[in-house]
Amino acid sequence: MKKYLEEYLHSMNKRGLSPATVQNSRRSIQYFFNFLKKRRISKINRHTFQIYGDYLMSGRRFKYATIKDRILPVRSYFRYLTEAKRYLFNPAAVLELPKRPEALSQDIPAPGEIVALLDAIDTTGRVNKRRKAILELLYSTGIRAKELLNLDIYDIDFGKRTLFVRNGKGNKDRVVPFGRNAAVALKDYIENARKYHAEATGETKLFLSMWGHRLRYNELIRVMPRRRNGKRLKAHSLRHACAIGMLKNGADIRYIQELLGHSSITSTQIYTRILPTHIQEVHAQYHPRALLKTKRISSGGMERHPDSRFNSTETRERKT
Repeated sequence: MKKYLEEYLHSMNKRGLSPATVQNSRRSIQYFFNFLKKRRISKINRHTFQIYGDYLMSGRRFKYATIKDRILPVRSYFRYLTEAKRYLFNPAAVLELPKRPEALSQDIPAPGEIVALLDAIDTTGRVNKRRKAILELLYSTGIRAKELLNLDIYDIDFGKRTLFVRNGKGNKDRVVPFGRNAAVALKDYIENARKYHAEATGETKLFLSMWGHRLRYNELIRVMPRRRNGKRLKAHSLRHACAIGMLKNGADIRYIQELLGHSSITSTQIYTRILPTHIQEVHAQYHPRALLKTKRISSGGMERHPDSRFNSTETRERKT
């Protein structure tokens, strides 16, 4: 079945899927066939995929995201083969994803730590101006690292204080606002650092290396500052911190979903699970039934409800 791989990848290109998605599918499917080769498994049937699934999920050798990347492209490939009449049925249908872990990483920095890291950056040099702009933008917008690296200089609108994210996860575009501090850092970087880096190459990407080429992911990692525990700050941790901070300050979860580019609200709801006290406070403040219980006047009696039915002595006598 490996011989049909190029045919399948070509069909993905025709459907308009991003090159990154196509390459990820190639790697995951190739990983599956390499697994069969190492295990000397020649027949492909349901039992084969049960063995593969057990390997991926046993012993906690892989994280959920890795297991997902190993399973979904393989299932899609064999579904394609079934629809193309290469198989009578899809043997990969038995491959199921494990239950998604509900807990977020414990490595999410608190707002105070983030502010301290941002304020500690010396912006006198070009490299530091770039670092400041990157960190401010990541924290202000919650965009993914790959989305940041894919930003073009023309995707920034300082008038509206928005940026245009092209080909985000799921090959989707979206417009994301950014704050005043991020705007100041971006302008400083563009006017006093980036223009010198872009002179030699004419590169249009927003964030560039010292030699004028688009910044790569491994270079972005080195840009991230070290935290108090000695570990480097992660770009995705800033994404989580952005969402949690907005949720704590009362932002609607649907807005956060749109900001982060989540296709499903389920992905965004994970942030509500780590804020039980905050959710209780919001419920007590805004829910109508909670308001009836908590709104009391200084004399100890209930305030008069705008609906007279709740204040009538006649109504109370009827109940008794």
